[in-house]
Amino acid sequence: MSFPIYLNYNISGSGIDKTLTLRNSLGDFVLYGRQPQTESLFKIRYSYSTETANGIIYPSPLDNTTLIVSPFENEFPEFDDSEIMGHGNCNAYYALQDIYILNETEFNMPLFTQTFVECDDNFYEPTYLSIISNEANGPFSYDIQDDGNTLILTNAMGEVLTFGEQAPPANIIGQWYL
Repeated sequence: MSFPIYLNYNISGSGIDKTLTLRNSLGDFVLYGRQPQTESLFKIRYSYSTETANGIIYPSPLDNTTLIVSPFENEFPEFDDSEIMGHGNCNAYYALQDIYILNETEFNMPLFTQTFVECDDNFYEPTYLSIISNEANGPFSYDIQDDGNTLILTNAMGEVLTFGEQAPPANIIGQWYL
């Protein structure tokens, strides 16, 4: 005869000191700690999609819509700064980004500059740049998934930017029929 096993959990602490405790009915427990995800954050990424606050998802039609996060040395151990560079279809941008070690899930860009080149009409670049540059809706929370292959940035409004390590497949945008 077997009995179902019930586990209770408790999450305590904050930031890198956050812990998850799983406990069974006998009092046995397992304790898990957090590790910063920053090792796999610093690389070139390609935009896969942009989701607006009203739930509309725009797939990226542009293989050159990029986000490049590069670490650089900082004399203050409380936080780590990074440079961000990227492109939309025809505009480039540059930002400084803070990843606070005390809360390693926040991605903040207090300095954001971009070029303002006249582009062909497209719906993706203006939406993408308006979300990534809007400090008022920050900071972004970030999550790295798929063994470091996918980066997901989500702002306070629920807008989501999804990036992958490879450019989106060519010719995927368009009408498909079954």
